[in-house]
Order: sequence, then C-alpha cells, then structure tokens
Amino acid sequence: MNDKAEARQFWFPPVNAIFSFILLPRFSLLALAGAIEPLRHANQALGKAHYRWQLFSEDGQSIQSSSSIDVSPTGSLQDVPLDGNVIVVGGADILAASSKSLVKWLRHASVRAPLIGSLCTATRILAEAGLLDGHKATIHWEMAESLRETFRDVYVTENLFEIDHNRLTCAGETACTDMMLNLISATHGREIAATVAAQVLHARVR
Repeated sequence: MNDKAEARQFWFPPVNAIFSFILLPRFSLLALAGAIEPLRHANQALGKAHYRWQLFSEDGQSIQSSSSIDVSPTGSLQDVPLDGNVIVVGGADILAASSKSLVKWLRHASVRAPLIGSLCTATRILAEAGLLDGHKATIHWEMAESLRETFRDVYVTENLFEIDHNRLTCAGETACTDMMLNLISATHGREIAATVAAQVLHARVR
C-alpha cells in the first residue's frame, strides 16, 4: 500500500455527526477502533459531544471480530438511524459475510443516508449492492485485484481512502485513522485534527 492519498486534495461532503457502524462477521477491530477513537478525541478537543456513534449487526445479536472478541451491538439493521452516516466494517472472510438481505438493506439505506461507506474489505459489499458503480473506491490491498475484475464499473484505486460524493471507502486498519483525521480537519480545521492526532500518537497524517 502506498501513500498516494497524502499528496491529494479530498473534497468532503457536509459530514453528518452521527455514525452507524455495521459490523460484519469477523470484522477488523483495528479498523473499527481506528475510525471511532478519532471521533472520541475530537469530542474531547471540541469540548462537547459533537460526534455520536453506535454499533449494529445484521440481526442485532452479538458478533465476533476476526480476533475472536465478541461485541454486543446496539441493535439490528432495522434499528439503524438513516439520518446519519452508515459505515460497513469488514475484515476476514468477506465473501462469507455477505447476504442478500444485507445487500438489499444497503440499497434501501443509500436512498436516505447522507453518506454510505465501508472500512477494510466491506467495500466488496457496497460493490455488490451496486452503490459504487461509477465511483472511485479502495479496499484492502489483498482484495483490490479481485474487486477490479468482478466489478468493472467501479474505479478501484490503491489509495488509503476514497471520498467520492457521498461514497466513502477505506482500505482499513490504520488507514481508518488517517481518513478520520482528514475528515475532522475538513470539518473543524487543522488545529483540532492535529490535537486529535497527538492524542492517538499518530505522528504523520497520511
């Protein structure tokens, strides 16, 4: 994975402060934490609870990460507030994590949610739902070539993250922190983003 994102200028859509993270079976804890912790520290730096987040699974039941840690979500897909951002979190065995009901729900959610995104391998699920057709997107490097071959209408890049209109994709793991720091910078300014980066000991924002 290279650092092409470092030299690029990203356009960020107006970012809603509500994030709903949809956890897929065997999701990456590092990717999830990399996205949430910058939001938590941003709230601390702002002196108010600006950002809010909740965790969901497809059926609302406890779900296990790729590191065999069980996480209890807030609810099921039917409980996700569609007035906020919807971010699907993938990890290992993404092909087995997909389901027709999830793909159908994502198509429905994309009509109302201000932003639909994915972390790590979950880009594959957004592509299956047709939500990335005509958009730039990225995915964990292990699945990039497969995504290109399977979904010809998706412009797959090797960047750490991509923001294309209201579609957000991230290659995962530590890149999630870079993505969120860039988002925080675009929304609240570089000083707040630098404060958050210092709190998480992220020396260089890519």
